[in-house]
Amino acid sequence: MAFMGTIGRAVWIGLFAILLSAGPLLADDHYDSITTIAGVTYTGVSVKRADPTGIDIVHDGGAVHIPIDQLPQDLHDKYAFTPDQVAAYNAAKDAQLKSDQAALATESQMDQDAAAKQIADSKRAAAIKGKAALVGYVVSKSAGILIVHCSGPAMFAPVSSMTAIGGGGNLPYIPNPAAGMSAPAITGDFALRNYPSYETLADGDAIKTVAYPDGEVTLRTGDTLHAYNVQAP
Repeated sequence: MAFMGTIGRAVWIGLFAILLSAGPLLADDHYDSITTIAGVTYTGVSVKRADPTGIDIVHDGGAVHIPIDQLPQDLHDKYAFTPDQVAAYNAAKDAQLKSDQAALATESQMDQDAAAKQIADSKRAAAIKGKAALVGYVVSKSAGILIVHCSGPAMFAPVSSMTAIGGGGNLPYIPNPAAGMSAPAITGDFALRNYPSYETLADGDAIKTVAYPDGEVTLRTGDTLHAYNVQAP
């Protein structure tokens, strides 16, 4: 609003200067009555202001603006402005309108930016609140996203992990792999973004990280998974 006030004052100071040179602006003329071209009569009239559009009056019945083309000839001549003065007045009003519109657009953009920031802050707070420990193994990977299976506070390594290291037989039990992590462990299948060693991981490799809610991912199968992001919001 300060922006609009500064520009608005500057424009109206210029307009005021134009009107001072153009003719009466503020007035205190008194008339027993004024009858307009349309035949409307006002009594006990005080003229308070004049501009190229007409005069503002206070009368026995209230207050009104009388358009310049409705004034009787003698008052029309008294309060008339020259064509150049009218043009200058209109130019100043157009400048005022444009400055007001610019100020409103700026204010609107500031409001939109503030609202967007508030939404982003709310999402960030929700994401931080919803952070979780993901402990499990890679099911698949594509385009920077890991599809992982997490089995919670205790897990069994998949057969592929045993095969990769020459093992076999019973799956090894890993007790409480999420111990010491700064978030509760979650279970199920998830999409995981920005895992540090993404490039070197293969299907079946173990993963362990704290991550933050990051929307959803739709798989080629049409299934939708909750997504997490290792990078904090």
